[in-house]
Amino acid sequence: MSGAAWSHSRIGLFDQCPLAYRYRYLDGEPDAFTTIEQHLGQVVHDVLEQAYAERSRGGPVDERWMTAAFERLWRTGDLGSHRVVKRGRTADDYRAEGLAMVSGYHGRVFAADASETLGLELRFSLDLDTGGHAWAGVIDRLARLGDGTLCIIDYKTGRSVPDPRTDRQLQSYALYVFAEHRAERVALCIEGLRVGAAFTADFPASRAGEVRGHLLARIGEIEAASSWPARPSMLCDWCGFNVICPEAGGGSRPGRRRAAW
Repeated sequence: MSGAAWSHSRIGLFDQCPLAYRYRYLDGEPDAFTTIEQHLGQVVHDVLEQAYAERSRGGPVDERWMTAAFERLWRTGDLGSHRVVKRGRTADDYRAEGLAMVSGYHGRVFAADASETLGLELRFSLDLDTGGHAWAGVIDRLARLGDGTLCIIDYKTGRSVPDPRTDRQLQSYALYVFAEHRAERVALCIEGLRVGAAFTADFPASRAGEVRGHLLARIGEIEAASSWPARPSMLCDWCGFNVICPEAGGGSRPGRRRAAW
């Protein structure tokens, strides 16, 4: 049995840094802090979830509604607790970027979006095999397009936007949609909110076995790991474990003693 469900983020953390993976998933260490980028991403996702939910109830959602929702959610909690890593940037800089994202999305997509919402922040779990390996995820929005095609939509607030033709996250989410809706194909859509563009790829059900096999193979490799070395990179300053990692030096640039378990 593999314990907690596997996910795109769980595998991704191992790929990024095996030591951070050990801290979170094997040792159960909590992140020491959250970043302003995490707060920005959460608020933008919450705004779009609420906007589509309000539309489904028949409520009017204009651009002002979206920006007002963003402002309200941005102030939720202790804003000062989110770490601003980049030098010369302030929390208000990120607030302005978030406002531009939701405003741009309203004009570019939302105002004319006639697709039917089937799910928002849709949490799921499915069995990958009979050996106890479960796969979990959260679909930002599941929609039915005008031609009946089911569309899995993922919002990205970062500067780097994955290619849906090769994106493990959306392809793994398709496994759930195929199981629940018996569709022959789905559309995978990544909304690059910062770049103001959508990237879409067709994904047939005939590839489900291939994706399942790749996931199980990668999970097997991680389960077989006997050491979890630190993998220093530019991302160390954003890592919530850098205050305990002997490699990161509490958030300074990498280059210290290599850590391995």
